[in-house]
Amino acid sequence: MKKESLVNIGQTIFAFGLLFMGINTMGDVMKPLAAMPEVAQMFLAVKGIPVLGVIIGTFITLIIQSSSASIAVLQNLASQAGPDGVSSIIGLEGALPILFGTNIGTTITAVFASIGSSINAKRTAAAHIIFNVTGTILFMFFIPWYSRLIKYISPTGIEYEVVSRQIANAHMFFNIINTIIFLPFIWLLVKIVMKLLPGKDTDKLPSEPLYLDYNIIEQPVFAIHLATKELSRIANFTLKMIKDAKKSFLANDTEALKNVFETEDIVNTLQDETVKYLASIFATDSLTEHQGNIVSGLIHIASDIEHIGDNCTNIAEFSSEKMKHGYEFSDIACAEIYECFDQASRMTRDTISALETGDINLAYDVLVQEEEMNRTEARLKREHIKRLHDKKCSPEFTVMYTDIVHNIERIGDSCKNIAEAVLADIHFKDSSIPNKEI
Repeated sequence: MKKESLVNIGQTIFAFGLLFMGINTMGDVMKPLAAMPEVAQMFLAVKGIPVLGVIIGTFITLIIQSSSASIAVLQNLASQAGPDGVSSIIGLEGALPILFGTNIGTTITAVFASIGSSINAKRTAAAHIIFNVTGTILFMFFIPWYSRLIKYISPTGIEYEVVSRQIANAHMFFNIINTIIFLPFIWLLVKIVMKLLPGKDTDKLPSEPLYLDYNIIEQPVFAIHLATKELSRIANFTLKMIKDAKKSFLANDTEALKNVFETEDIVNTLQDETVKYLASIFATDSLTEHQGNIVSGLIHIASDIEHIGDNCTNIAEFSSEKMKHGYEFSDIACAEIYECFDQASRMTRDTISALETGDINLAYDVLVQEEEMNRTEARLKREHIKRLHDKKCSPEFTVMYTDIVHNIERIGDSCKNIAEAVLADIHFKDSSIPNKEI
């Protein structure tokens, strides 16, 4: 299919088909097992020793690393008729401990994901384990009453025919009730986790990516979101560069001048890392055509953000030359340059916000501001030529003045390119907003 929407629908239907076919296959495999005396004895032991059921459920899920698959296996086993041909081989009460165990086993995924990550990631995994283990211990004391509740709210009928639905409901309400119980005690959970895992995250250098995570590179939706956040972070560094470039030129601030060059190195390093990350997303097999277009657009955005930094560096070099030779610009010229810097700062702030939120109206406003900046550059050049003609300023400053204004205008061009990328569906585009004429 050429239409991506149809492809997505087809893939969804196909995935559900595979899921149900897998469950059906597991059911067919489980039928011979249910007839084995050893299996029957094991389930009888689980009924008599609920803790054993928790251990079995935890162990199975640790191996499969999917509570959904473990529960599907449990449902298929429980759906096999017992010796009397009516009751389930295990029944709901026997299945509940195993079900609770699968919730503990599924925490292994969070544990694996936290390996090599920050201490906050490890704390998140610990909170997940505490949540499920505590819930399991609590529910184990109320298995008979919980079983009655689930049977009451579930369809009635022959036990082995309805037990699968009962298990599904039991799993759902376990998580809902457990969450409701934990909500008032989040503060206590935080204290426990902080006590178990004390310390602070190692502070990252500004030049180190904050959001890029190669562990989820195979999940383009999330990887793209993280790349967008990192680009927004880089753009905020360039906004700081604009402010420092302004201070260095208009106030002869040497510290601000130094900051521009230092921040430029940070921007270049982060831009390189982000482009590499985006290129890695391209290399995955799970990228759709639309997502590929988004990644391509983000790479262009990364280049435009770097260009903003380059323009600020150019201005800083003019500032250095101005301070070195003791050049003094007229009050009018300084006021005009101040006006340009303010326009560039406002545009950059709005551009960052549009990139972060996907606000199309704000992106359109950036395009309007860019046209205004073009008109400002043309007006200031005309007025400067007029001052030269009236001998109100020195000709030797003409090149520096026009280059400063032009570099600021180029910042506006980069902001325009980023805004156009947002409008081209780089972010979450609201299709209800009609196209506008600029």
